[in-house]
Amino acid sequence: MGLLPYLSPKDEVIVRGVKYLIDRQIDMKEGGKGWDEPRATGSGFPGAYDLRYPYYSHHFPMIALSRYARAVEKQEGLPDGLSVATEKISNGL
Repeated sequence: MGLLPYLSPKDEVIVRGVKYLIDRQIDMKEGGKGWDEPRATGSGFPGAYDLRYPYYSHHFPMIALSRYARAVEKQEGLPDGLSVATEKISNGL
């Protein structure tokens, strides 16, 4: 997300990051896809409890992928670019 304002969405670094997020998706037991987060995401009392924020593992990857899709749309000048960008993402760019 941090590099996208400065680099083309076709830049190798950006494409590798998007592929990384897509490759790390898992099938969720509730249906759909998501990202696993085996560790606690918040602090607590060591040895007593840890806090978990169950949507953190989905929130930031989804923001990154949506910003990538918007950047592709903007660069290619597509009127309905999200459908084309989403197709590119799901087809492995």
